[in-house]
Amino acid sequence: MASVEVRVFANLRQSVNPDVAPDPDNPFQVDIRDGEVLGGLLDILGIPKDTIIIGLVNGVRQSMDYILKDGDRVGFFPPMGGG
Repeated sequence: MASVEVRVFANLRQSVNPDVAPDPDNPFQVDIRDGEVLGGLLDILGIPKDTIIIGLVNGVRQSMDYILKDGDRVGFFPPMGGG
């Protein structure tokens, strides 16, 4: 078993399963199985994968098949619009 710190930003907070994170406005810990990938964490959180544009691990952008490690800090960002 491993644990990661997760932060979700903007409208993604609305998608987080409240059983996993009752207060997604703040960083929260999630227990994951060894070998879990970044995309699998989205499943745990209840966030649809097609809503994510950027996944950061320890401040570095990673692909959804990145293998998470105990103690990683993860941030998920939705697509951003501009104009």
